[in-house]
Amino acid sequence: MEDSVMRKLFYTAAFTAIVMTSCTEEISDTLTMGPGLAPDGKFYIEVNTGTSGPEVKTVFDPVTYEVSWKAEDEIGAVIYDGAEYTLHRFTNTGSGNMFVTDTFTPEDGKDYVWYLLYPYVDGFMVADGKTTSPVVNISTGKQTAAGDAGHVDTPVYGTAESSGVAAPEVKMHHLAAIIKVTVTNSTSESMDLSSVSLIADGQARLSGTFSLDFSDGSLEADRSLATAELAVEGVSVEPGEDAVFYIPCAPFETTSPMIASVKADGTGYSSPKTAASYKFEAGGVYPTVIDCNHIAINGSSVPGGRINLTPTVENPAVYAWLGDLSAGELSVVMPEGTVVPSDESFGKKTSYTLSSGHVWSIPSAGQYRVVLDTEKEEVAVYDPATDLKPYTVTWYKDGDKEKYPNGHTTVVENKLWYVGAGANWNATGNEILFTPSVADPQILVFAINPDTDIDRRMRGGQTKFSIEAGAEFDAGGGDGVEVFNQSDWFLGSVREDADGDGLDDTPDTNITIPFGADKQNVWTDMYGGYDVRESWWNFAFWPDYIVMDLRNMKFLMAERYSW
Repeated sequence: MEDSVMRKLFYTAAFTAIVMTSCTEEISDTLTMGPGLAPDGKFYIEVNTGTSGPEVKTVFDPVTYEVSWKAEDEIGAVIYDGAEYTLHRFTNTGSGNMFVTDTFTPEDGKDYVWYLLYPYVDGFMVADGKTTSPVVNISTGKQTAAGDAGHVDTPVYGTAESSGVAAPEVKMHHLAAIIKVTVTNSTSESMDLSSVSLIADGQARLSGTFSLDFSDGSLEADRSLATAELAVEGVSVEPGEDAVFYIPCAPFETTSPMIASVKADGTGYSSPKTAASYKFEAGGVYPTVIDCNHIAINGSSVPGGRINLTPTVENPAVYAWLGDLSAGELSVVMPEGTVVPSDESFGKKTSYTLSSGHVWSIPSAGQYRVVLDTEKEEVAVYDPATDLKPYTVTWYKDGDKEKYPNGHTTVVENKLWYVGAGANWNATGNEILFTPSVADPQILVFAINPDTDIDRRMRGGQTKFSIEAGAEFDAGGGDGVEVFNQSDWFLGSVREDADGDGLDDTPDTNITIPFGADKQNVWTDMYGGYDVRESWWNFAFWPDYIVMDLRNMKFLMAERYSW
């Protein structure tokens, strides 16, 4: 009896297995919780992230750089079936690299092309292999612990193909480079950090929103910044200790120094020079170090005994300070040593070397200026007698001092006027406010904040600059008081007697400054003259960054932000 029952159970199980096999023969390889179509109608994909190297997203071990996904991470997948594109949201199952959706059901006989993007973004869509809107966001967020690599959420993308009900083989790739910043506390006191930031030249795109070309992973900026800032909360670094932070940024290449800086207890510290002629590529991790006992002035003449220097806006390789010193000693110190000038005379720019110590003798109290160029390896200390002065020019009617002996003097401190299309052909021109460089008051910097200063942006087109909006004075030629307008007091695009024939050259009108990263941030000569009315520059972009070097009569401009 027992044997008969056992035989009956065996036959029943075998019959059930046969029935199940025959019913599911078409999709026998996909009825598991692995990749493919599951019995409940959900579709699973396995996302290959790799096991070593910072190839993909998100959580990675700061020592081994092994990576993994977090539960509930969401990937957007635009799937093309040969007729239409549809967007689907895939969510991590909490089990390794497996993602699932209940909105996509593949069909036998159809081929599919997949475009995948992390993180998921509503409105993500693709046409002809490119996103139809700027959906890639590269930003920094916040870290609440040193080495908190688990919160380095960087965008990744991938493409794949599938046929019928089979799952695609998915490989994701980074869209951002990661800058690994090590902050070293070389001071004698604990430091509470508030932010870590990067700044590059105006051509670089470190953060912002981008459109993506899936064919090669290239990004096109919609709105981007040459800076990236990571908020830091609750991180304290003890003397002699390090703290590590990770900052994602858009891939870029720079031919001038990239500066990393950190704010701690209200004080800024910077690296003197991170890299020159350096290429930061997607998927790479690039280390830099900020020593918080950094470039500074110290000594008995310095208020508080020590003041840290910060990079200038126009050149992050140049550090400058302007302020009051008392009689005493002054040293300029770097992490590698103390600056020793080849000539310690005040008011003289000179080369330097580094050693264990050197001091300038400050003879009396007053305002002093310290300028250190870490790229050219030059230093200068200016005392009140030798300090640099703002740009000053005296104008004479028609440029004829003999016929019109009375001149009009203008001191350019922080203001110019622009005339022409850049001012929307305003008859009186538009005022433009600059910030004088701490390194040289004759270098004027216009660098707007895209979030608050959009109305200060210049227009493109034919433009020239005047140093005064208008003036009334008696030129001394017997005509009495006259009015001179912007067209008579200008910085324009022509040089007087450029061919050396002793005659003023015909103005070279409409010198075009074209749009493009290789054309912006390039120094261009300018001419300061009288009544050469048609000397226009023609800007093919809308500048939001301008540096006017009036001492050397040259300028550079750039459109750093995509508006």
